[in-house]
Amino acid sequence: TTERMDNKAVNTSPSALYKLVIPLLRCEVADVRDAAVHALGKVNSDALKDLMEELVVYIREAVDRKQENMRRRRRRDALRLQLVKVFELIAGYGTFGVSSCVLERDSQSLHPTIVEYVDGARLCLEAEPDKEALKEIKIHFCNFIRKMLKSFPLETYQTLLKRDLRRNLFVLFAGWSGSFGRSLASALTGSAGPSSTVPATTAPEPPAEEEEQQFCALQAMSAVLCCGPCFEPSALAEEGCLYPWLDSLLASKDEKIYNLTCETVVLLLECNPDMGPLLDWVVDRCYTAKAKVADGCFLALATIFSAREYPCDHYTAIINVTLMNTGCPRTHVHETALQLLQVLDKRFFGAVGPLPAEGDTGTEYSRGV
Repeated sequence: TTERMDNKAVNTSPSALYKLVIPLLRCEVADVRDAAVHALGKVNSDALKDLMEELVVYIREAVDRKQENMRRRRRRDALRLQLVKVFELIAGYGTFGVSSCVLERDSQSLHPTIVEYVDGARLCLEAEPDKEALKEIKIHFCNFIRKMLKSFPLETYQTLLKRDLRRNLFVLFAGWSGSFGRSLASALTGSAGPSSTVPATTAPEPPAEEEEQQFCALQAMSAVLCCGPCFEPSALAEEGCLYPWLDSLLASKDEKIYNLTCETVVLLLECNPDMGPLLDWVVDRCYTAKAKVADGCFLALATIFSAREYPCDHYTAIINVTLMNTGCPRTHVHETALQLLQVLDKRFFGAVGPLPAEGDTGTEYSRGV
């Protein structure tokens, strides 16, 4: 008997194990179901390919939108919830970003199975926006998308998701984000709605549970917006609809929202170096906005220009705004400006020799240059 058990143990493959564990996602005993979710969520990056192959049938069932009776709909919603929890855990552990099977070899975009799940789940959630049973799924889906995208290196962002899918996800999340972005969704889809985003400082406080969903949606909006060049270039053109949105979020009294928006501005600059109006807007707000917004914009500039030689037609504008901020009474901004000034000085004037003394012909100085 012992020998037979040893042989079984040796012959057990990852796929065979997944075939045993995955059906437990449907188990009616919550502890067993949760154990299955956590077990699958901790999958090794080398074994992710096997897991995804076993999950294909479940993914297709979860994103199927055919009409069914109440009992079947509940079973499907339960599967959707457990599946998105598994994917959120896998994303949270950074497994998608390091697994060799996740990106297509030629295009370096996400594997079709993952794209099928993401787009299918989006369509399901879009079709039933007010369904109470989907509230928990919405939060986990937002977190899954954010954590998955963040698990990849910045240099891969450009090819991960197609622009149309990013745009559709952004509009979906904007619709869930309450005052943070509902009107922005209207602006991007061309549907009727308010002309600008309600300022985050004046929006009424939502209940705690609703507030969590709105913030998760806002984080997911930021993640898909900054996953490569802007999917809607007109939104970053002069007078683009993203600027009032960023302004309102930077003016928020909520530190979480403010920090998220500062990070979003940095990533927008990083991913859109050819969008001159974006850089112009950031520089302009350093001069024209209230202190908190101006500080956020300057710190974003400092992060970008300290990291690399960023494409810019008007470096004098960057030097001037940096000089202005060396006189800022807020210590962090003042110190950051001094550090950036040293970086800019070395970058643009580092090769310049000392000024010639009086009476010098200037020949040596010319050679120094």
